[in-house]
Amino acid sequence: MRVQINNLSHDYAGTVVLTDVTAAVLPGQHIGIVGANGCGKTTLMRILCGDLEPTGGSVTSDPGTRIGYVPQSMEFADARTVGEYLLADILPLRAELRRLESAMSEEPDRLERVLAEYEAARETYDAANGDTAEERAERLLGELGLAAALEQDLTTLSGGEQNVLALGRAVISRPDLLILDEPGNHLDFAGLAWLEEYLRRYPGAVCIVSHNRYLLDRVAETIWEIERGALSEYTGNYSDYRFTRLAQALSDQATYAVQQRKLARLTELVRVFEERARVTGDPKWGKRLRARRTMLEKSREQAMDTPTIGDSRIEVAFQRTGVKADIAVDISGYSKAFGQRVLFADAGLTVHVGERIGIVGPNGSGKTTLLEELVTTGSWDNTHLRVGPSMRIGYCAQKRERFAPGTSVTDAMLTPGFSTQNEIFGILSRLNFVWKDLDRPVESLSGGEWNRLQLGIAIISKANLLILDEPTNHLDIPSREAVEEALHDFDGTIIAVSHDRYFLDAIADTIVVLDDLKLQRHQGSFSEFWMSHRPRSVPASGQADLNRRRSAVRNGSAKKREQNAGNAGAQAGESKATEQKIIALEAKQNELEAQMADAFTAGDYRRGRKIGSDLTEVRKRIEELYARWGG
Repeated sequence: MRVQINNLSHDYAGTVVLTDVTAAVLPGQHIGIVGANGCGKTTLMRILCGDLEPTGGSVTSDPGTRIGYVPQSMEFADARTVGEYLLADILPLRAELRRLESAMSEEPDRLERVLAEYEAARETYDAANGDTAEERAERLLGELGLAAALEQDLTTLSGGEQNVLALGRAVISRPDLLILDEPGNHLDFAGLAWLEEYLRRYPGAVCIVSHNRYLLDRVAETIWEIERGALSEYTGNYSDYRFTRLAQALSDQATYAVQQRKLARLTELVRVFEERARVTGDPKWGKRLRARRTMLEKSREQAMDTPTIGDSRIEVAFQRTGVKADIAVDISGYSKAFGQRVLFADAGLTVHVGERIGIVGPNGSGKTTLLEELVTTGSWDNTHLRVGPSMRIGYCAQKRERFAPGTSVTDAMLTPGFSTQNEIFGILSRLNFVWKDLDRPVESLSGGEWNRLQLGIAIISKANLLILDEPTNHLDIPSREAVEEALHDFDGTIIAVSHDRYFLDAIADTIVVLDDLKLQRHQGSFSEFWMSHRPRSVPASGQADLNRRRSAVRNGSAKKREQNAGNAGAQAGESKATEQKIIALEAKQNELEAQMADAFTAGDYRRGRKIGSDLTEVRKRIEELYARWGG
């Protein structure tokens, strides 16, 4: 299998998103695709799978190549039940086999031709493992954390569950090329761990668009970066790409500085010659002037553009009002149920002013419900959800229902801050909005625009308590990093729900797990929590149901205790020490990458090269420790 992209171009109403893109997807190659929001990643994926015709160029593939595609949002018009949807690529193949079997007995004069068609259809069916499709579909539902039966009506699933189901449909037939557009947006940590392990072992080719840096590090062996319509290919995972990108930018910056000095000298020389030619009127000075002007024009043509590190970063800076209390939030005896479905039973948690809490748990465990109730009903007088009287909440919600239909971006920003339109635009412009966006209705915003608006509302409210529900969903990696840096500098209280490991490591010093209908506190970073409590490995296949995944953290911890009990104490100690070294070195890697980017911004390429050398050693050490630890 080989998919070849040939001089591909595409535009929307004259706005160019892809220009003269040439690349190839090779058998078994795992490619991560990165770039700023709106750069053309999804467009390229849709063209690859045949869902969109390019403006120019072509995509070719070997005959018989099977492609599976999972977009960011799904439509389910072609199926009624979970089983019909999951097996939508298998059932037509099975029906074709039945038709050909009937034709062999009913049309003996065409037997040889029908038999050849049957053999070809059978080969395709067997390649998709059609005989075990139902069994694998039921197993896959458990692995994806969906408590659903094959005969269940699709309309009974939530939007997030439907998107997870779309992932299952793509992998059930084991296509030669699996294309995934932001598959992690609707997966919890157990689901992400399953996806990571599945993709690492997947024998076919994979193209994955993702803003999850950890997933790209663990799955991708090649990175495609799309910037300004062009595609650049980098060998290695995301960290390899990021290091190469930074190192190249620093090198380009040194070359750029030399070129600019040369252009400045030539420009000054042209000015001097112009003056001499004007004053003297000597034709020789005119000839010299023309030669210098030609040299200057050629030098300008050959000079590189201003180097960048691929960032289209938003600018985030939170402000807060003062706090005189010690307790920000006090949850006590909190219970919540929807009919027979119980989310919380007598749960409790105290959050002190200045604490930075990351909340994690399986999909459907009640994380969003808890945050919504804190914001909408929490008060110091509430018996179960007490919020300090001096706390001013800044809320980033997943659901847009917090605003009435037709609410404009301006109206959404005016509500908390009572600010002028100019003040509103001053904030939103740093979040990559333009003036005409101020009149757009909130429901028209993309996922990334919605989250950037939420951040703007939190900024303008001058909150001292930030309650954040997946605040980095749909944001590109540079924008995520900008949010992380702003939250790192924020000295108020943070309660955040996220499935992004890097984000939680950057902003949280305490992890709260929704487990057994309670809120369990774990001091330390998410990496420390996850390495100590996750299952040692997540199998790519095997029986797993929602209840087991709800207790994946407890099971992982129990399994680890059993393993440690059966192993030598020295081995257990060594494993724990290795985990701690990995956590520390990964934090050091993030710090060095930030310092390298700062050196680029400051134009200090000598310092950048020194940091790059240190970063190379840290990354090498991390790989060695992962190999030893087996993570």
